[in-house]
Amino acid sequence: MTIRFLIDAQLPPGLARRLAARGYLSEHVNRIGMGTAGDDAIWKHASRIGATLISKDEDFAALAAREPNGL
Repeated sequence: MTIRFLIDAQLPPGLARRLAARGYLSEHVNRIGMGTAGDDAIWKHASRIGATLISKDEDFAALAAREPNGL
């Protein structure tokens, strides 16, 4: 099982690179053209690709609360 991470915009792209250097599949939203996307779009993308979303944005806590299994 591969662990996959999606890094949100307010965190540095270097975090995705550091995770990748340690063997984790990771992407930063800026590198995949979602740097200005809304929270819902980022949340849905992370869910669709099976990634754990890493963010400092408290709005994602509300999105997680409305999902039965979180993300």
